[in-house]
Amino acid sequence: MSPSSELPLHLSAYRAYDDVGSVIHSHPVYATMFAVAHQAIPSCIDEFTIYVGGDVRVTEYAMSGRPEVGENAVTALEGRGAALIANHGLVAVGPTPAKAMHITALVERSAFIIWGARQLGEIHHLPAKVDKQFASVYEWMRQN
Repeated sequence: MSPSSELPLHLSAYRAYDDVGSVIHSHPVYATMFAVAHQAIPSCIDEFTIYVGGDVRVTEYAMSGRPEVGENAVTALEGRGAALIANHGLVAVGPTPAKAMHITALVERSAFIIWGARQLGEIHHLPAKVDKQFASVYEWMRQN
């Protein structure tokens, strides 16, 4: 069995972050909608910021399978547990496969909630002070 065409993406994350023990690349429907729209998934839910670190950023576009996909993902992953790959999907990182899978599921669930909330009207981000406090919890968990 040959490695995934996105092997450069996985290797880039492992090389860039010593604390990353697992990289999950996926194409969940709602998160991918945000990736195609080049829109970050905003931090609007406490749990999201605690486990992901804040807004899930979108990378610059790069053609699938190219090293640039990984390089762009490393930039978008700075201080975060996940990043959207422009026009493609999602990458989540964690110390273990279970943690990376938890982040993957949380990002998809949150993307679905944000998409639905936008149908109802305006979404509201967490207050900046609260977002910063929760992001520091994420940073502590990532380092410990």
